Amino acid sequence: MEKQSATNLSTLIKKYLKANRRIEETTAKMTKRVFDYMIDAVGDIGIGDFTIRQAELFQASLVDRGLRRISVNSYIKMASPVFTWAIACGYIEVNPFAKLKKFKITRKKVQVFTPFEIERILKCCPDDIWTARILLGLTSLRKGEVLNLTVDDVDFGNSVIYIQAKEETAYTWQWQPKDCQQRVLPLTSGLGDLLLKLYQELPSGQPYLLLKPRRYSFLLKNRDRLNDRIRKCPDNNFNRTFKSICQRAFVGGCFHMLRKTALTELTSGLRLQEVQELAGHSNIETTRSYLASRPDVLTRANDILSRGVAQFG
Repeated sequence: MEKQSATNLSTLIKKYLKANRRIEETTAKMTKRVFDYMIDAVGDIGIGDFTIRQAELFQASLVDRGLRRISVNSYIKMASPVFTWAIACGYIEVNPFAKLKKFKITRKKVQVFTPFEIERILKCCPDDIWTARILLGLTSLRKGEVLNLTVDDVDFGNSVIYIQAKEETAYTWQWQPKDCQQRVLPLTSGLGDLLLKLYQELPSGQPYLLLKPRRYSFLLKNRDRLNDRIRKCPDNNFNRTFKSICQRAFVGGCFHMLRKTALTELTSGLRLQEVQELAGHSNIETTRSYLASRPDVLTRANDILSRGVAQFG
């Protein structure tokens, strides 16, 4: 191919990012970093000369940089779509990462909150906004989904919450759910009452339920400077405050553990595919990775095994 020799790695990544502007800002920056590391490892060679051998050298170079194996797998995962795109453009015929073996990673124990820990966390919430944020996390919402929840997303009459994209308007900023997954979640009665209270207390013109008026006003005045990171987390003190709440409750963990707690609990009565739909995961294996071992399952397993062993006692 003539195009092959005319396109090196640095040119390829520039063309890819220019053609795929729908990619989130953080993802684009990370993909660019992946290719910077790749060029450091094998040189700025023509993409037709980049074979599985160069992919292996790149993989090894990431290990030499001190990256953990799970991080190396993530870098490889981000590099592969660029070469798939290059195939679609006619630059190459084969993705050199297609047959590259990734590192096998032992799955770590999934950490979730116990009911007692959740009770303590809720008691330490400084206000209704934070109580609602915690309860929404326990409904399986991500941090960005909680903070970008507007009045139009909550159907109080039908007791459901819509996780949906936001357009750039006079009162809202553009935002997309992760993986662009639009979904519908149940609104429990206690949470519904609390959200209704917050709605009634909102200043005129503010659609965001879980942002304090002062913060919302600041963001609206500086909307031309809102980057992807701020749109995803419009409360700049979110992580710090949640950590403080947990410390007062003598509980360790992060906000994302609320989501894992919720999804694990849902498996007690729903099929895995149904939990996947509520979670907004495009891959069911992602849903599996969020699930902790439930105490009731272990208790029932113990009873069954104990009866089985007793037959030979």
